[in-house]
Amino acid sequence: MTTPNINDATKNITGHNAGVSVGTTEIALLSNADASGKLMRVAGIYVSNVDGTNASSVTIKIFNQASLGGTGIHLAKEMPVPAGTTLLVVNKDAPIYLRENSSIGITASTASDLESIVTYEVIS
Repeated sequence: MTTPNINDATKNITGHNAGVSVGTTEIALLSNADASGKLMRVAGIYVSNVDGTNASSVTIKIFNQASLGGTGIHLAKEMPVPAGTTLLVVNKDAPIYLRENSSIGITASTASDLESIVTYEVIS
């Protein structure tokens, strides 16, 4: 199946949120399966440092295959997240579109210090 045309007024659009605790091993923040027939519009990626004392940094990549497969291209590389703060990496004014068979991965410089939430719409 091909990625839906977003100009087609008959398409379904549903909003979602997902969150992960970010560690030093790269994990999928969001994945769009091959042949899903869906397009995901990422309207926000938030990264919070839940450690009240120590800073950490975050790296976010977009992969050209689902489940962190293929090649990852940096969206954010080692961006500092000061203790007790939240970093907005993507917002609704500059969204990212995640096509079929692609994914977003996230890694922290320090285990257990960062949490991330992604807000997105699924267009099908």
